[in-house]
Amino acid sequence: MENYLPQEYKDKLCPSYRQKLKKLEEEFSATEDLKERQQLLESFSEEFIMPRQLWDELIRLSKTYFTVLAI
Repeated sequence: MENYLPQEYKDKLCPSYRQKLKKLEEEFSATEDLKERQQLLESFSEEFIMPRQLWDELIRLSKTYFTVLAI
């Protein structure tokens, strides 16, 4: 997930928000489970404004998860 947001972008963020993103990245990278990754992003989006790249990933995960369920 670290590749979704360039370091230059992160450097411009408020330090507390940057810490929240770092925690999200660590939790996201710690699991391979699609549903868990989707839930991590959904939870984050309920509390914080989420960068477009993370919304794109959430949408991709949602499509992938529902495609897997349909099979």
